[in-house]
Amino acid sequence: MALLAGIRTLGVSIALTVVLIVGAGLTHSFGKVDHFILYELFPLFMGFAGWGSRFSIDARVQRARETSGFAVLLWAVTVGYALFSAAVPKVLSGWLDPTRQATRGYLAVDIADPIKQGLLSDWMFNIDAAGFWKIIDYATVFAEGWLLSVVAVPMLFRLGVLILLGFHAGVMLTLGIDFTSYLFVYSVFFMVPLAEVLARGRRVLPTARHAHHSSLSRSD
Repeated sequence: MALLAGIRTLGVSIALTVVLIVGAGLTHSFGKVDHFILYELFPLFMGFAGWGSRFSIDARVQRARETSGFAVLLWAVTVGYALFSAAVPKVLSGWLDPTRQATRGYLAVDIADPIKQGLLSDWMFNIDAAGFWKIIDYATVFAEGWLLSVVAVPMLFRLGVLILLGFHAGVMLTLGIDFTSYLFVYSVFFMVPLAEVLARGRRVLPTARHAHHSSLSRSD
């Protein structure tokens, strides 16, 4: 609630990350291991990026931090490295081997032990085309592995994030792994373009209104 209202935003962001990591550690101690550490680190980086600098109580009482593009860059590197660290084990375990169908293997395990399945699990598994599954293997390694190399090129980095969103949607539909929390993780990379579009729209709207009124005046 303090974060939502923007009260002592930086300190609360750090505290929230600590709580999330401790909570995840307790969850993992019972055997569950996942890769949602990015979601848990997100408040920490955004606190230093200055996400309470405008629409917050901190801003009202002139206590807000300045925004920091460097913190966002570090976040991009962190996201890129996390995904790269997921691609490397795939490469080392044979995902690029043309004779293997690694993605289909994971799907087969899920179908054999149907604790958690996606809407398209059975339909996808019945696609008997080695070339199709090999392309999926290569695309998975590429989608996860290349993002770190383009972290200094915003347009390509955002393109990579969009590709990953499609990848996550595919994983959710086939393996039943929910990645919706990653929308928060990736959202920051699209805030500046969105703000620019909105600002451009605000500049264009008064001009259009003025032109419309001028046209009506001439008509009169």
